[in-house]
Amino acid sequence: GELLRLVRLQMQAYPDRQFYITGHSLGGGIAKLVSAWVASEETNRTLPAIVFAAPGLSATSYVVYGSKLTHLIAKESVTVMPHNDVVSRVDTQKDATVPIECSGSPLSCHSILRTLCSIYDTCGSMRESSNVSLPIVCPDRVSEL
Repeated sequence: GELLRLVRLQMQAYPDRQFYITGHSLGGGIAKLVSAWVASEETNRTLPAIVFAAPGLSATSYVVYGSKLTHLIAKESVTVMPHNDVVSRVDTQKDATVPIECSGSPLSCHSILRTLCSIYDTCGSMRESSNVSLPIVCPDRVSEL
């Protein structure tokens, strides 16, 4: 609907720009569907989806759109999938997945904050300055304060 219309408008307004779409949880599922839909309409452009703790869409996309988009979801999307997250295990993931650590409960591992903290702990800030830190307190570090 409206999101797809807005994405199309921006992609038409800036034809030389590479766009990405992202989302968390249900928003990530929607981002994967929009990405696949754009890929089905555009032959020379992509809208990669990079999503966090989003549900798989194998059965859902088939029920809603038929088999038309399932292969495009697999081609155009990547899901960051925390261990123990309950939502990213709903339906089957057809896209690439990047597993990240989370030792909390299934509900707490769905938190975008825990996901960001896990990525930061694994990868660091990726900036040259070694004293760059997150401007938030990670849930597992509260006891360290």
